[in-house]
Formats: sequence, structure tokens, C-alpha cells
Amino acid sequence: MQNTDNVKKKTDIELIIDAFKESNYKGFFIKDIFTLNLDGEIIAFRNSLSSRFSFYAKRLLDNPYRRRTLLKKEGFSISEGEFFKPNNKEEALNFAREHNMQVQLEYRRREKTITSIEEFEQAWKALSKRYKRHQTRKGYQKKGILITRNYQEEVKSRYLIIEGKCVGVIQYTVAETGEIETINITPYVHPNFIEIAEKVTRIVVGMDILAVDIVAKDHLRDPYENGYAIFGLEVKPSINEFHYPTYGESLNIAKMIVDNMIDWVSRKKQLNNLLAPVKDAKPMPELVLNRSLEKISTRTKTHNSNKKGLLNWLKGPFIK
Repeated sequence: MQNTDNVKKKTDIELIIDAFKESNYKGFFIKDIFTLNLDGEIIAFRNSLSSRFSFYAKRLLDNPYRRRTLLKKEGFSISEGEFFKPNNKEEALNFAREHNMQVQLEYRRREKTITSIEEFEQAWKALSKRYKRHQTRKGYQKKGILITRNYQEEVKSRYLIIEGKCVGVIQYTVAETGEIETINITPYVHPNFIEIAEKVTRIVVGMDILAVDIVAKDHLRDPYENGYAIFGLEVKPSINEFHYPTYGESLNIAKMIVDNMIDWVSRKKQLNNLLAPVKDAKPMPELVLNRSLEKISTRTKTHNSNKKGLLNWLKGPFIK
């Protein structure tokens, strides 16, 4: 069933704010960051990215080389791709031609999907400038611009994970008009796809909300038999498209995020209450401490105080 409701679509952060209001919580903005006091715990959101998301996990996933390396080492199938330096433009173009110019270029969170040589030239120029402006820390090397195959004959779906559990899946399709349409396929996805997506979120600790983009010929069939590839990981995924799919039932992801956050704060409080009775070890009694110091001060010397130290000995014959 097509979603034809004539309602104004809210942004990700508007949906999250409304969900907090429904649970009787209000917050405020510091520039573009929504902040609120959740039962004594300060929580912040930048769209769907929460302050609970690990800083190091985000840095790792934002880096294409580290992300792909980690996924491969953990045994996941990833999309075909290679890294190219700006001075290897011809090699990069040949790679794109091998895949009929159906590729995606990426460098430092900037992604450009191209379908022609003209688009490739524009994307390469823009990302090359970004590459040259990027200053790395000492000891780090820039791997280059990542070019990955865009799987035109296969279907891309996004698996949204909250606290390690898949809560929704949308499939992307291209309409006759060329526009991207979305379908809620959550009830129909093969369970092994769900298992793969949830397993991805466990490769790094500290990811509360994550989207796993997977390409496959059919998301309703077993991926281990028919193949799949992880196309991307999004640390700040749009929840808007889950609330307003072109086809299928709407998913109230904002409420799920808020409920999970409230539950997390509650669990943290319970843990703190359990640890509260545990007292710090008492300091050593003064008498015992003084006796120990007395023993140290009266300890028999075992060295010859007349001997020179190593540094003084060296200074004698060599340093004048």
C-alpha cells in the first residue's frame, strides 16, 4: 500500500523531540545540538546521532579504510572497491569503466554516486581538492579516494539497529521518474540478513544507533546461499525515511530511540544504586604508617656512600 498521507514530513530531530515530549521530557538547543536532562543524565542529539555513540567508534567507521579492513577481518562480505590517489586518475577511471561508470566515490564522509564520465570528472575534481586540503596527524597516511562498485542489478536495503537489535528495514527502488522510493520490508526480510546486520554492530563497542546498508539480489532469500555485500555503515542515519516510506507501514523509530534512551538511563541508575553501598578502602592508620616510615629511616645502609654516582663518574674523565 502506498503512503499517500498529505502530511508535512518532519525532520529527524523534530521527530525525536516530539517523542521526548510524549514521554514528558523537554530540552533545548545549543546551536544544532538538542540537549536535555533525562532524570539527571545529560543527553544530546545531532539528528539521530546521540551522545552515547562512542567517539572512537565513530572515528573508526568514518574512515573507509579502517571500516572496510575491520569488516573483512570479521568475515563480512563487503562491496568491491579500491583506493586511488589523486595522481592515479587514469587508473581510477579505468576501474569505473570496468563497472560501466556505475560507481560511488568517497573521501572523508563525502560520497558522490556517478553514472557517466562527466560526473566522474566533477566528483574526482571535488574529492581531490578535499584530499589535498586534508592534513593528517604525524605517522598517518592518506589511503586515497575510495571507489566502490554501485550494484545496479542488485537491491540496496538499509537495516536500522538500536542497541544491537534490528528495528526496521527499508528497501530502495528507483521509480520510472528517476526518483528514489522506499519500501518497508521489515516483516519479510530473511532472518539471516537480520543476523548479519546485528552482528555488524558488535564489532565495535559503543554504537547505540547504526544503519547497515546491504546489497543483495533478494533480501527475502538466504544471503549465505545467494550472496550479499555490506555497502556502507551510517552513524547518523535518517529516521525520516522509516517514518515516511513510499510503500508499507510507517515505523515510529523516534519513539524506539527515546524508549531505549530512557531504559538505558534507568539501567544506569540501578547499577549506580547497587554500587553505592561499596565504600572506599580506609586509609592506613596513622600509627602503622608512622611505624613503617620509622623502619625505612633506620634501615641499615648497604652501599658505600663515598662511591660516586654513575653520572659523576662519567663527568670525571669525559666531561670538563
